[in-house]
Amino acid sequence: MAETTTEVEAKIEDEGNPLEAFLEGTPSLTEIMDGKGVPFWVDDRQFYIRPPTTEEYDQALMVQELAHARAMSQPEVQKLRDLSVSDGERQVLEARIAIAERAYEAAEDKRTKELIAERLAFLRRQLETRTRADELADRYAVLKRDRWLTFCLLCDADGKQMFDPNNPEDLERWERLPMRVKDEARLAIWEVLAAVRNAPFD
Repeated sequence: MAETTTEVEAKIEDEGNPLEAFLEGTPSLTEIMDGKGVPFWVDDRQFYIRPPTTEEYDQALMVQELAHARAMSQPEVQKLRDLSVSDGERQVLEARIAIAERAYEAAEDKRTKELIAERLAFLRRQLETRTRADELADRYAVLKRDRWLTFCLLCDADGKQMFDPNNPEDLERWERLPMRVKDEARLAIWEVLAAVRNAPFD
């Protein structure tokens, strides 16, 4: 699957190398697991996104891949395969390349340099070959992943899970949840995923 490079997400998760400036304000995985999760607010109401279980994490990846495949199969998206990415997308890729280049120069051991070199080669290929179709399909796939995770992980101010994916009535309640809450939850989702993906060994 083509790499996700949404502008906001690129700032906070970079394939296992999230920007340090962002993570300085992000709870560690231990803090997330010991507490209610990552908080966010809509107006004066507080919510939390709890960390996913391994099964939920794996299912989220499947949701993302299936959504990407569906999007790429759409005729409207296929028409974009000959178009280059948007200016914003190109800027994100160029910024990632610059970050990787600095990391390569700063790396001291051979293995780390090899891994960063592989990352750089991948990003440079993306800059040359990525299309508007890839960009659109990725954005849609990440949105579908985030919606699914929000449904599974959203908790109220007391840390109580708000929806049960196996309860049909909760599906109806989910549809009535204001879209503002679903949209605001996405940054908390990304914070949780960044913490889960980059958690060190105890």
